[in-house]
Amino acid sequence: MDLLTSMKVFRRVAEAGSFSAVARESHMSQPTVSKLVAALEAHLETKLFSRSTRLLKLTESGNDYYDYCTRILDDIAEAELSVRRGQTFPTGTLRISATATFGRLFILPFLWDFLSEYPDLSVDMILEDRYVDLVKEGVDMAVRVGPLADSSMIAQKIGESERVIVASPDYLDARGEPDTITDLADHDCLLYSLQNAPREW
Repeated sequence: MDLLTSMKVFRRVAEAGSFSAVARESHMSQPTVSKLVAALEAHLETKLFSRSTRLLKLTESGNDYYDYCTRILDDIAEAELSVRRGQTFPTGTLRISATATFGRLFILPFLWDFLSEYPDLSVDMILEDRYVDLVKEGVDMAVRVGPLADSSMIAQKIGESERVIVASPDYLDARGEPDTITDLADHDCLLYSLQNAPREW
């Protein structure tokens, strides 16, 4: 058994809560992911997950082992990073999350040049108009609009996106034009339901 690989897979399954999600992101089959976790459980002689048809949950031993795995794998990653600091070009897979429109307009046009400059790097794009849990889905970098929901994330401002309130002439003819912010309480609004605060004007 490759203990390190099994630990990495176990950690991601614990974070994602799904064997199939980890199989997709790691380009393995679901049975392979399940076998790696099962082999780890056999090696440790304990169950790491409680399984049902709809729920995958860490056992008490699984919770403890997850904490150990996280520390060990982070230490290994830090050690590798320290040794590779002199390396000029990054390698591996970079998973990026952005909305479909932003990705098409501002990321994809520059992707070819980026990959030409870093040929040992591959990019996995997640372009969806939904909230993506970065930890659960193993995302390395995401483009977000507005304040961060998780303050532990490291953020870098790359620009500004202005929002304006607009109305059609027909609507204003029927409902009247607001003069102040408080007048908006008497008006209807079409809101983008997939944003972090969908009921916010």
